[in-house]
Amino acid sequence: MTTATTAVHWPFVGRRGELERFADALSDGRLEAVLVTGASGVGKSRLAQECLAAAEELGHPVAHVHATASASAVPLSVLAPLLPVPADLTEPHALFALVGAQLRERSRGRRFVLAIDDIDLLDLVSLALLSFLLADGSLFVIATQRTETRVPDTLESRWRHGSALRLRLDSLERHSVETLLHLALGGPVHAAAAEALWDASRGNILYLRELVWCAQADGTLDGVDGVWRLRDRLAGSAGVVELVRQRLAGLSPPQRSVLELLALCEPLGVDDLLEHTEIATLTGLEEQGLIVVRPDGRRQDITLAHPLHAQALQATMPRLKLRSLLLAQIGRVERRGSRRRGDPLLLASWRLDATGTADPALLVHAARLARYAHDLPRAERLAEAALRHGPGTAAGLLLGAALAEQGRHADAEAAYAAAWPTAGAELLALGLARTGNLLLGLGRVEDARARLNEVADRCGAAAHPGVAALDALLIGAVDGTDQALRRLGDEPPAGDPAHRVMWLRSRAMLRAETGSLAAAADDAQLAFDLHDTVEDRGTDFHPAAHLVTIAHARLHSGRLAEAEDAADRGLEMAQRDGSHALAAWFPVQHGHAALARGRVATAERMFRDAAVHAATTGQPAAAASALAGLVLARAQQAAPSDEDTLAARLDEAIARAPRSAELHRARGWMLTGQGRLADARHTLLSAAQESLRRGRCAEAVALLHDGVRIGDLEGCGRELVAAAARVDGGLASARAAHARAALRRDPAALAAVGEILDGYGMRLLAAECLIAAAVQHRADGGQRAATGLLARAAAIVERCEGARTPGLLADTGHVPLSEREREIATLVTGGRSSREIAAALFLSVRTVNNHLQNIYGKLGVNSRGELSALLGGGARAREDGRQ
Repeated sequence: MTTATTAVHWPFVGRRGELERFADALSDGRLEAVLVTGASGVGKSRLAQECLAAAEELGHPVAHVHATASASAVPLSVLAPLLPVPADLTEPHALFALVGAQLRERSRGRRFVLAIDDIDLLDLVSLALLSFLLADGSLFVIATQRTETRVPDTLESRWRHGSALRLRLDSLERHSVETLLHLALGGPVHAAAAEALWDASRGNILYLRELVWCAQADGTLDGVDGVWRLRDRLAGSAGVVELVRQRLAGLSPPQRSVLELLALCEPLGVDDLLEHTEIATLTGLEEQGLIVVRPDGRRQDITLAHPLHAQALQATMPRLKLRSLLLAQIGRVERRGSRRRGDPLLLASWRLDATGTADPALLVHAARLARYAHDLPRAERLAEAALRHGPGTAAGLLLGAALAEQGRHADAEAAYAAAWPTAGAELLALGLARTGNLLLGLGRVEDARARLNEVADRCGAAAHPGVAALDALLIGAVDGTDQALRRLGDEPPAGDPAHRVMWLRSRAMLRAETGSLAAAADDAQLAFDLHDTVEDRGTDFHPAAHLVTIAHARLHSGRLAEAEDAADRGLEMAQRDGSHALAAWFPVQHGHAALARGRVATAERMFRDAAVHAATTGQPAAAASALAGLVLARAQQAAPSDEDTLAARLDEAIARAPRSAELHRARGWMLTGQGRLADARHTLLSAAQESLRRGRCAEAVALLHDGVRIGDLEGCGRELVAAAARVDGGLASARAAHARAALRRDPAALAAVGEILDGYGMRLLAAECLIAAAVQHRADGGQRAATGLLARAAAIVERCEGARTPGLLADTGHVPLSEREREIATLVTGGRSSREIAAALFLSVRTVNNHLQNIYGKLGVNSRGELSALLGGGARAREDGRQ
């Protein structure tokens, strides 16, 4: 489903504090004006509009005018809304007095509020009239002005004497930009798209608006499945170029030359620029806010103040001038000896931009530096340029690594495969990178096994730590985690830190699956810390990958805040470095944390975000995980609107990965949402038993607990009690306690587990336990205890964003429903007709309607609508008369 909303209305975001300060100033009789300053495009005029609206609500008469350079040639033309008609300009003092009298009459005891955009362009006569009216007390002024222009004396003197307020507007913060995009586009924006729009606009509202409009117009930005995403990189537009052209108008030739050189080569050192540029030129650019000086170790670097300035300057620069500037800069760097570590990267990039080619050895070296710095697009471009000179294993390896980290795993496999036939000394590194991409990126286990075996045989490297690390993951994927851990051994390899990182990563991932969650998190943290010390990461994965394991381990331990923190840090790192291969996995972890907290609608948004990202970047493994989470979130809301589409996608995913526990877990919950509880229990139990056979105890415990939640006590419940002992952490213990209490029908124990789970922040699970305890109390005759527990559960459920699970349906308020009645009630609240329910449960329509009458009698309701309302149904139930 594609979203077609065009961002026409841009809401007011991120300036509430400034608006409140204006309101305070207007009510303070000692203040006469507010001066709003800031760079072009930060929202000065919009703030002025909102201030006028607030003043008008308070009963002040208002007007908004715009000063321009051309209007300043005609005195008082801008202030025409204040002047009498006709206006006699031959007697200024009389005119000023008349204007003041008229304003006081129009204001009826309140000051007239006038907003003036670009007050620095106002003519001297108009400024004099303003000064008169401000002193007269009949006028309050809101003035906007660009930072680099001079404040008129009329306002400057008042500010110095304390009768004017000065508000400096900076660009919007990142979180405000994300909020603004969501509101303007009418829906959530994918994290990568929000990041790209933030990077390009840097919070400048005018630039942001132009970027969004252009991206929507050319199809780069579109909405899929309710989430806005970028299909390609943001491109410049005529509108953006024109905005920047206006911003840079009036520069001297030396100033423009500096900006053009920075647009091609930033950052450049201050001392380097001063070799051929006057200090006054740089000072003038800094005063205008066009360049920024930042310390970098023992030197100071200069960059353009805004990334769109570089894009616009490059777009309008003649090709021969670009070539000339780059070759001149190359000559300067080479004359000083190319002594800095990053110089080869710069020289190769500049020569490639200037001439279209460069020495292949230099290109490979530069690509390696770019890869180390996580400048992935540049590493890709340099490696491709090197390969244009002919096949090369080093360049192919670097190209594949850059593509893989950007999430383009199929393209990476093509690059690795092209380098494979001619690989020599670098075959081992190429084989490890290719195997990892096939296994972890594409999920092609058999192909990954074939490539790893081939490289181990050809290189005699079966004992190599990298081979062992990947071999263990392959064994874990096919056979079992215990065998995989034995393949790794107990001691991490000595020597190369990169090999130790790979070994620790594999052990952390395997330990997390076995249920050794604390040890897994410790291993992943060690690997993360060590990763920063690895000198050459040319073919290694991104350090944030370890945070995926940490988040996973903490989540299964019930330490939700720590899991969310790891996911936040990982997503920030992945987005910063353009590691799209990882950026899809962190919303998946956040989605599962939200599900654990009972925030089912939030979880759905997270999983949709991850699914869109995985689909955009071509990551089947991440896409399957996001799909599984999405099905879980939808099923726990009993939301069937896109059930057929999800069911088809789930079937396809299971066909590709038939042993995936998370996909079978999703299938179990989909069946639950359809009211097919017996089939759901069988699916969950079978998947859990397969996971236990393979030593994947953490996922088995989650599957078995889901079975308990939908009523399978004899099967899943008894298995869970035994399996949980193999998983460390308090959550596994709480899940086992839930199963034991349910098997014993012990209401006190169920209530105690509910409180424990609530302490973990797992509201939905806590509510289900409390409701189960209430039902058991009622069955035992403890009506008073049941009432208290139901009230406690109701308060918790209110924070669960409309969740509807079988455990919540047990709260009937009257007599507990039978299993069949609960199945039918679930389907009714999901909007199914009696005929559809009969087909789903293999019953006759008459039998379904008989069950419905029993449900109505037990619950004291008379219709499907009342039943849906009682059980928290979000979907409208069909009328009784429709079969």
